[in-house]
Amino acid sequence: MKRWLICLLLLLAVGACAPPPWTEPPLHEDLTIVAPGEGAPVKRMTVLLTGWSRNDLSHFVRGAEKTPLVIPIPAFLVERADGYVLIDTGLAPSLATDPSRYVGRFFACLAKGYLKRLIMRPEWAVPARLEALGVEGAQVKHVVLTHAHFDHTGANRAFLDATFHLTDDALDAGRHGGILKGYMDNDFPSAMKVAPLDFAGTPPFLTFAGSVDLFGDGSMIAVPLPGHSPGAIGVFVRAPSGPTLLVGDAAYLMQNIAEPRLIGLTVDDEAEWDTLCRLKRLQEQMPELRIVPFHDPEVFRSLPTAPEWF
Repeated sequence: MKRWLICLLLLLAVGACAPPPWTEPPLHEDLTIVAPGEGAPVKRMTVLLTGWSRNDLSHFVRGAEKTPLVIPIPAFLVERADGYVLIDTGLAPSLATDPSRYVGRFFACLAKGYLKRLIMRPEWAVPARLEALGVEGAQVKHVVLTHAHFDHTGANRAFLDATFHLTDDALDAGRHGGILKGYMDNDFPSAMKVAPLDFAGTPPFLTFAGSVDLFGDGSMIAVPLPGHSPGAIGVFVRAPSGPTLLVGDAAYLMQNIAEPRLIGLTVDDEAEWDTLCRLKRLQEQMPELRIVPFHDPEVFRSLPTAPEWF
């Protein structure tokens, strides 16, 4: 079969996976907030910007007009007394120089238009960002993955001595979800040391039904944020500058939370709506909490980025 025909069939398959029409139900009005209580603060944290992507608003806000939008693609570095923690690992370093090394020649050709939308330099990849900060890869003891899409997992292989914290569903999506759905199995090798996150029977936290205290001291707490990708989570961090909730892609933009409006890509619209309602309740009732969607350019204009810390 000719290559162009294969590409056409694959593109049609992707189009067939578009979400069905969705009518937003009423907001949840009965959500209670469990106070974050006491806990040890982390020493400091910073943003590692690994690249940008040219896109349009309709991808990030369901039903919005096609308006050009350039979005950040970050990871976060948290310094604790016992070492460093990465939250996501951002874009793969090779995407800055030779995308075929990451996705293979065939898919580099298939996704050529999309890859051209990425804005990335080799020195922006997480390993290079750490080197510029004077942080050795071996000092990163833990990696927490908000979910398994490739723009959040691209530098995983640089940290295989660390322990990875993610849900079983996220790990399964990363290894078996497939490149057409945004997952790269190469980012999840068998050598990866995994500490699975399981929220069953765990205590509620803030507006969320469960929680896992990642290090047993209240400094960083994982919460379930289902809807966007299997096993998606957020991470509450007691930063010196104030409590911070990193929500990954549970909301692309603060607009998703404030209105609320569904994001463009979900695996479960009802679960995503529930997550947005919980985040909106937090935004309204806890103004001191900094909520960080990972692709909101306005949010990242107000956050210190490496080499600055907060």
